[in-house]
Amino acid sequence: MSAFLDIHPLFEGHTLIVPNDHYVDITDVPKDSLSEVMSVAQIIGKIMIKNLNAEGINILHSTGSPAGQTIWHFHVHVLPRRAGDDSGFQKWWFSRTHKATREELENLAIKLTDK
Repeated sequence: MSAFLDIHPLFEGHTLIVPNDHYVDITDVPKDSLSEVMSVAQIIGKIMIKNLNAEGINILHSTGSPAGQTIWHFHVHVLPRRAGDDSGFQKWWFSRTHKATREELENLAIKLTDK
């Protein structure tokens, strides 16, 4: 497992966590390795809050080209956040153009049930 600062940080302290073994994306990672990555993300997030005065964190991963994956080795981004960092990230991440109806949600829930 490696953790290192991103060479193109979205925010000061932007850190990548990468398992030593090769996995393409989150669907390819064994549960124990995924658990280890998330444990490290939690530790790094706590350190960011304590030592970088971050007020929160985002944890981000992309699987597949449509989701923005460009590196074909599983990794997680830990992004320290501060009020007013105003990068447009919040707007992109949380912008909503459609409110799902109850029927749409119920139909999706059926499709997402692993049978």
